[in-house]
Amino acid sequence: MTDKVLNLPMRKCYAEQILSGEKVREYRPFTDHWAVRLCEFDDPKEPDLVTGLKHYDRAHFFPYNKNWWLDVEITDIYLCTVNQDFIEDFESEVTAKVGDDIFIVSLGKVLGYDGIGDRRK
Repeated sequence: MTDKVLNLPMRKCYAEQILSGEKVREYRPFTDHWAVRLCEFDDPKEPDLVTGLKHYDRAHFFPYNKNWWLDVEITDIYLCTVNQDFIEDFESEVTAKVGDDIFIVSLGKVLGYDGIGDRRK
């Protein structure tokens, strides 16, 4: 069976944080672009009527110039409305304000990488 891969552009400094274990979640705003990639809909013409979230096995992080890559297991994907408690707990990880809807991609083990860190795997 083929893995379902979520391709996510990312800055190298954040990929290195994932590689070191410091970063365990990736955040994306609830926009039309990310909703189409991450949500399921009964009617794609009604993007506000989300019926579920798509399943992905791994994230493939890369920069636009593609000179490195990082593959990481995805353990879950959530859709969250930011509240004050969220801001207090996660303000160092994400720029969001109360009332914003965001996707949270929970990351598991590193599956492979090249061009980052002190070695290639």
